[in-house]
Amino acid sequence: MSNQNLTEYNILFREDSEVSVNYILKGLVELGLTQNEAKLYMYLAKSGAKKAIDISKALNIPRTETYHLLTKLQNKGLVITSMQHPIKYIAISFEEAIDILIGVFEEKVKSFTNRKSELLNKWAELPQFAYDEVEERNKMQILEGKNSIYSKAKELCSNAMERLRIIADEKEMLHLYHYEVLDCIKSDIDVKIITDLSNKFMSILGDTSIQICSDYDYDSPCFIMKDYDEILLFMNDEDNIAALWTDCKSIIQPIDLLFKKLWH
Repeated sequence: MSNQNLTEYNILFREDSEVSVNYILKGLVELGLTQNEAKLYMYLAKSGAKKAIDISKALNIPRTETYHLLTKLQNKGLVITSMQHPIKYIAISFEEAIDILIGVFEEKVKSFTNRKSELLNKWAELPQFAYDEVEERNKMQILEGKNSIYSKAKELCSNAMERLRIIADEKEMLHLYHYEVLDCIKSDIDVKIITDLSNKFMSILGDTSIQICSDYDYDSPCFIMKDYDEILLFMNDEDNIAALWTDCKSIIQPIDLLFKKLWH
């Protein structure tokens, strides 16, 4: 059985499956599992019912930790046990597991949303200590992950009072669309977008005052500039999803000049 388990493990986690395996592992971890819980669940879901000792040998995890992981997965509803002796452990289907984890995640979000007012009130009760003042401007922030980045993008678009300047390639433009960033733009401000998605994207936007230029320069950085005081620079690549936000004029002004040059 040990040799069979090792073969199954090697097949599942082989090099040509690495991209898919890592993508699924990352998703399961983001939904609340630990790395070892996710790996054990994946192995069990693909290999069928197994005894704890065989799982331990296959994943090269100590038996006591294996029992601990199986118990946690049982408590989360992702693993069930057989009535036979010795006990065998069985993973529920992957789709069922995802639905359960998403449900738990949504309940946590709902719970904290309902507790927001209470948390803010408790925070206001705490004393404020003296701290060093920082300049009103010239601040910056590194954002990582799509949720953080596009939440900030929504904030800039919602708070723009006079104008928005956006340079975005097709990929970034579709992100802005799918994360509903463009829905936050007010209809009475001056909006100019330089992209390579002009004709197709115009039909998506429908009736709008947004001006679009299709002369996208592939050496140009993708960004959202709010009025004359904030900018969000996208630094996305295949391995890293990040963005830089700043209100520093010495950064904003030359990028504003770049936009004007590209626009004209």
